[in-house]
Amino acid sequence: MPNSSTHRCIVYAGDGYGEEDYQTLSKECARLVPLTDGYQQLQQLRQEMAGLEEMLAVEPDNELVTLAEQEIELLQQQKEDLMEYLLDLLLPPDEATEQTVLLELRKGEGGAYASPFASELMEMYRNYSAQQAWSFEVLEYSEQTSVLDKVKSVSSNRPGVAWALIRISGTSVYSKLRWESGTHKASFLPKCRHTNEPERVSVVTATVAVVQEPAEVGALC
Repeated sequence: MPNSSTHRCIVYAGDGYGEEDYQTLSKECARLVPLTDGYQQLQQLRQEMAGLEEMLAVEPDNELVTLAEQEIELLQQQKEDLMEYLLDLLLPPDEATEQTVLLELRKGEGGAYASPFASELMEMYRNYSAQQAWSFEVLEYSEQTSVLDKVKSVSSNRPGVAWALIRISGTSVYSKLRWESGTHKASFLPKCRHTNEPERVSVVTATVAVVQEPAEVGALC
């Protein structure tokens, strides 16, 4: 059940408007209500802190002073958390959060270990998508077998990835994956095949690009 401020806002938004306008304004009201409620909570916290600070100025009891200082510290933390929450609400909504994305994955530097590393990344995105209840579909895929005894990905036990194009869709998929774009790097100590002794530190890279899936041509006309 919506709170009273939400209900009043929606009822007001619906007066004299059509169904489409009513839905649009109702969504806007629902977005603004947490801001107004949060601002009222912030004002209340400030008043409580001001009252405690006034008490500290005249209170001679050391025990009460200690309790008041602890309460002020707690209220200060609540105020900072609330302000951070309100600042997040003030950011414009990301219209792409519900859209499907295309993720391109390419092996980079690292010699024979580059393609297994790219495969590890692909399995990581697959597992993460499963955890988020997203759909994960490999549209195109190019394998590359390593020359070092056909090195395979540890998690997938399959030949490495040279290049892959993946479609991922679900709630907040773009907002959570958009920052994955760029070069991913890992360092490790490979072991000599003959002596099983660690060799020098090796670095492998892979590049990731995440873009919103283009709308269908028909939807743009």
